[in-house]
Amino acid sequence: MKFSTKILLITTALLLGACDGNNGASGVPPVEVPPTEFAMLQALNASPDGPNINVIVGSTAIASDMDFMGGTAEGSGPPGSQPISVEAVMPDDDVEIIPPEATDLLVDTVTTVVVTGPAALPQLSVFVQDVEEAVSAGSARVFVVHADPDVGSVDVYITVADADLDASAPLAADIDYEESGVPTEMAAAAYVLSITVADEPETVIFAQLISLADGDDLTMAIVPDASGFGEIQVVSMDGAGATTIYDIDTPAFLTIDHLSPNAGLVDVVSDVLEPMPLIVDMDYLEGYSDVPDAGPHELSFVDVVGMQTLASADVAGAPGSYDAVIFDGSQASVGGTFDLAATVFTESPRSVSSYAKARLYFASYSIGDVDVYVVAAGTLLTTEDPDIEAGAFRDMTGYEPLDAGAYVIIVTATGDETKTPLFTPTLVTFANGGVYTLILADVDALGLDWMITEREDNETFFAGP
Repeated sequence: MKFSTKILLITTALLLGACDGNNGASGVPPVEVPPTEFAMLQALNASPDGPNINVIVGSTAIASDMDFMGGTAEGSGPPGSQPISVEAVMPDDDVEIIPPEATDLLVDTVTTVVVTGPAALPQLSVFVQDVEEAVSAGSARVFVVHADPDVGSVDVYITVADADLDASAPLAADIDYEESGVPTEMAAAAYVLSITVADEPETVIFAQLISLADGDDLTMAIVPDASGFGEIQVVSMDGAGATTIYDIDTPAFLTIDHLSPNAGLVDVVSDVLEPMPLIVDMDYLEGYSDVPDAGPHELSFVDVVGMQTLASADVAGAPGSYDAVIFDGSQASVGGTFDLAATVFTESPRSVSSYAKARLYFASYSIGDVDVYVVAAGTLLTTEDPDIEAGAFRDMTGYEPLDAGAYVIIVTATGDETKTPLFTPTLVTFANGGVYTLILADVDALGLDWMITEREDNETFFAGP
């Protein structure tokens, strides 16, 4: 919730009871402290293929390592002209991509600075909202800003369900990139947020149910869709942070991996989509993406021979979510650490054009805890520290940024001072914009040899040795 940004501090006059010799009144006049005035500022990352960013005001970072569609809470500071710059968080260092731009921060306003445009041409878009008046009781206030350079002019509607847009007035009419509507109050209630091509109410490019609460003071930013399934998405900033509002047709994204070396063929079955399996006869080291996800639902891995459910996992399947379901473990394990299980990992494989992203999953239960080195070919490990230390069965690292190029992945036993590779080092090549999952797996059910296998998360894939 946003509040008026002018704070008036008044020190109460102290009237002394003693009288002086002339008029019997105190000689101490009332003391007033002048108003302390603040400007409010928030930041949003709306560059769909750009790296995470730092936003710096003067010498102070108000956002650090902020991802696409990430936003800050409102912060306060002295009014006046402030230099605002932006750094890209790159694999080896932070690099300034937008040099300091003088930005006027005004009393009784919220200034929203948005990093927009593609990674090759980032820019700082500035939007200013007057908040001198508080939101009326029982109402919410909405301020719409356009932060997508590619979508063109739009009309924005907030209406009751089933409203005829032809007969409705837009909340923000014919706004183009870097333009905004007028802050508008409406009764706190449930609505439909619709965005159309300007002057074409029949051409809806975004729609979603929203709920406006009493006292909400929202900045709604139109931003690009990075998933490839829609034209735009909307980020709502409420003064405390940012929430993505996905178009009603945005799917959930699901990948499924079979990483148990001795479980045999399995069918993958959804309790929502029964009786037909999602995947039939899935074998070890097979992986699939672009699997329809009608979540929330339960996915079960069923033994093809005995028709026994070997493991299950609950998948939320929320619009815009990215869930990786991994089936692994040992058929021979009973009541132990290595039992068959299905585990869900949720992290966005958003592509960044200026570097690669990779993560590592530890699927081998036979190899033990290991250290992992990701190095250039020919690197001696004698002076190298592991990039991943004490990786254990079922650990999943987060996506890490990497410069494009060829790397050698070397796996050693944790604590081995000789740093002797446990198996032949693996050569991998990463490209800018690529998003990869590396899997440390057993070569076969014997558990006597291991390997690194790779898949590209933003491509349809079949992974194998």
